Amino acid sequence: MSKIRLKQIMTYLKNPDFLSKIIPLIFFIILLPLACLHNSFGEYDGILMLFSGREILKGLGYQGFVSHFWPPLYPLLIGFFDLFMDGFWAAKLVSMLASTILLSFVYLLAKEIFERKSIGIWAQVFLVLNPLYIFDSIRADNHLLEAMFYIVTLTLFLKFLKVEEEKKKIIFLVSSAITLALTCLSRYTSYALFQFIYFFFLSSLVPRRGLNILFFLLPFLSLFSCLG
Repeated sequence: MSKIRLKQIMTYLKNPDFLSKIIPLIFFIILLPLACLHNSFGEYDGILMLFSGREILKGLGYQGFVSHFWPPLYPLLIGFFDLFMDGFWAAKLVSMLASTILLSFVYLLAKEIFERKSIGIWAQVFLVLNPLYIFDSIRADNHLLEAMFYIVTLTLFLKFLKVEEEKKKIIFLVSSAITLALTCLSRYTSYALFQFIYFFFLSSLVPRRGLNILFFLLPFLSLFSCLG
């Protein structure tokens, strides 16, 4: 009996789709004790966003939020979780959940690009062994929330490009548009992703000769997007 069970376990472990679900789960479990070791806000922006979230939920808007340019999604999320738990841990929880979900979509994105499941697994392994990724996953900041929606948007948009059925195309396009909006609401640096997708649709409407002009303008659009 034990040999049969061992064979079943080995069969599961050799299945990339199974591993792609187990790796994020194990990573989240490991983050729980690690989060306890890091007991301060990563930077003062985390504190500002916590109080901003509380004020937004009270109907006060961005009162007292010094920088004024941070998109409101992360403050809103930690402000909401702050109703049920300590605000500092609420901010950490959002980052931990975002990093875990991101791992799942990294697998899907790598699988879509390279059409090999093993590369998706290696992409997950690379992330979970990256010290910077681990640190940001337990940090009270909006970096991982933005990164998660960024990867989700790219995955859905790539699905839209690959799928042939019209109904599924619409579903993936609308889904990617929603997650793109959430990406932009997470952190201002993600506006470049909007520019990439906008440029793709613009290039599909312009005659082939006009693409040279678009490619020439792209670096300048990127620069002004970052400055904006």
